[in-house]
Amino acid sequence: MFSLWTTFCYCLLCWTLLLVVPCHGSCDWPPQYNDLQVPCVCGTGGNLRLTVQCSSVQLSRLVEALQSKPPLDLLAVINGSIATLEDGSFSELDVRGIQLSNVGLKAVSENAFQGLERSLSSLNLELNELTEVPSQSLKKLTNLKELDLSRNRITDVPDGAFNGLPLTTLKLADNLLKISDAAFKGLESTLHNLNLKSTGQTQLPTAVKQLHELSFLDLSQNKFSELLPDDFGNLRQLTALTLERNMVSSVDPKSFNGLNGTLSSLSLLNNKIEEFPTQSIKTLTQLRVLDMGFNRMKSVPDDAFLGNPLLTLLALDGNPFSTLSEVAFSHLNSTLRGLSVGGSTLVCDCRIRWIVEWVKKYDLQVTSRERNPQFCGRPTQYRRRVLPQMSPLELKCEDEAQSSSTTILASTSTTESVQTQLPPQRPTVAASGRDLRAPRTSSLDQLHLTEVIRRGTELTVKWEGFREDNLVRARSAAPVHAMFRIFGEPHFQLGQTANPNTGWAQFQVPEGRAVVVCVVDTAQAATLSATAVPRNQCNEVVAEKVSDSQLNKIIIGSSAAVCGMIIIAVIIFVCCSRRSGKKQAMPRPVMKSEHEWETASVYSGRSIPRARAYHGSVNPSYLHDPRTPDDVQSFRSLPPARAHRGGHMMGNRDIHSSQIALSQLSGHHSFLGTYGGETHHNGWGGSHHWDNTDAYSDRHAPSRLSYGKDNFG
Repeated sequence: MFSLWTTFCYCLLCWTLLLVVPCHGSCDWPPQYNDLQVPCVCGTGGNLRLTVQCSSVQLSRLVEALQSKPPLDLLAVINGSIATLEDGSFSELDVRGIQLSNVGLKAVSENAFQGLERSLSSLNLELNELTEVPSQSLKKLTNLKELDLSRNRITDVPDGAFNGLPLTTLKLADNLLKISDAAFKGLESTLHNLNLKSTGQTQLPTAVKQLHELSFLDLSQNKFSELLPDDFGNLRQLTALTLERNMVSSVDPKSFNGLNGTLSSLSLLNNKIEEFPTQSIKTLTQLRVLDMGFNRMKSVPDDAFLGNPLLTLLALDGNPFSTLSEVAFSHLNSTLRGLSVGGSTLVCDCRIRWIVEWVKKYDLQVTSRERNPQFCGRPTQYRRRVLPQMSPLELKCEDEAQSSSTTILASTSTTESVQTQLPPQRPTVAASGRDLRAPRTSSLDQLHLTEVIRRGTELTVKWEGFREDNLVRARSAAPVHAMFRIFGEPHFQLGQTANPNTGWAQFQVPEGRAVVVCVVDTAQAATLSATAVPRNQCNEVVAEKVSDSQLNKIIIGSSAAVCGMIIIAVIIFVCCSRRSGKKQAMPRPVMKSEHEWETASVYSGRSIPRARAYHGSVNPSYLHDPRTPDDVQSFRSLPPARAHRGGHMMGNRDIHSSQIALSQLSGHHSFLGTYGGETHHNGWGGSHHWDNTDAYSDRHAPSRLSYGKDNFG
């Protein structure tokens, strides 16, 4: 029994200590590397590999310190000064991903990644001073899947610059590039994601047309003025195409030939298109996301979307049309989930009443990236109104207004008075005091999910990455879609579509369910899945997040509970040890084996105190004992010397005298008078009682204190 309790106590102590061991935080450097403690943060992912992120450190010293660490999933150095990557810069490290951002890197030696030829799968060298693609050092990385050379000073991509690399993702954004016709030779069957944003292109490069397996293509912020026939005809696997912030004024009807059965996301945001490209759009039968916002279109034809029965998200805000006909959208009532519409020219009258009705009837999410006014330009009294929150009765045309002017005045008065009593539904100021609607200073280049707050079924997400250069860019910003996926389900659902310069969105999620929440742009929304989750834009939400003060209370309370469990475990361990010691030290009476009843009295005497040890403090109902309540009460209430035997009381003087006489015949004193002379074969004997106690202790061990995070399932 001592061995069983010892094992249990040790297990309880070890389990408790494991709970308080952190899985991320400081890196626990050896003493000689204490200078790395502050600038570096470490963490361990689900693959049990270490992630290390440092700022402004000496690379050689960091690599030296990491040689005693386990294999790395990611080594990131952000900010600092690393002008050149010398030969063997990462020797003797086992690392899968390297990020060196904003470190002033100008050159990469041919053998800089020596030792990582087969292990390195991701390399990020963005925001540096590179003037050319480091082809010689890259060509040896036979397992490299992701390469980011964005925001450098590269001007030329020569033939075969990436030949021999099994790249699936290549980012060259924000470099003024001249791309040769065979620049992507060798990537025809592997490359899926290509980012050429803001690279100075005036037409689709010939090298891109040869990428038959390409799924995502970003050509935003270039200098395209028109889309030519069959430009994308060879890209028959293309799923998402972004052409926003170019100078496109015309779209040929055959521009998207070849993409009919694959393209699901298309963005032509902030161009110069004057007429809706019905003929080119109607061929895209799999289109789910379409952004035509901030162009120069004055109307939307009734047959605009007849060829797009799967359309889910549609953005038309920022265009100078005065109304939208329901005829163009009637066949989309079962699929359309998000609509961006509004601007200074939109007239909020009976002709767009259907939009408000769809909000109530089909749960349509209506938003706008416009400002002042956001939705309604006219009538003037509606310029500050939020269209999806208006009543259909308020949206009337002039002829209806003349026939019921009194009703309109009464309705308007009532509505405005109710609105003044309602509390604001959404915050405008962050916890730090910054106005979430305040202007910022760059474009939607790096979208990052910064905070997720859950209160019951209400989820609030906040992001960063959009900053305004001027009011025009603020008005034309791409929408941000807050998406969520319930754990165990394969597809994401739309939570809300929001203006990116608000910096936050709020929506409802199922109660008590763990979810993965993401903030994505229009191009990403159509292709978001459980297996394609963008970094820094998604987070898992298992439980309601709390404020720092509440979190401190929880941590303090949890720490106190853990300490309490440790103390209890130690007390149990000490008690078990003392009890075992006492039992081993107890002198066993010298008895003759022929008196079997005396042998029984000895074991009865040993078992009674042991059985009584728990019954002063443990509720018998938790022990699941097979005896009746009367048996339990009888045992607890009667002292051992007065337990029943054969219907007589063992304290009776005649019985006691007989016991003494019998013991004298045997030559020694009996224990019957002391311990009651019972073997207690009614279920409370030694082994049965302790079996129940062990079971109780095991069942009620505190095994539910878990702070782990689920993987993205």
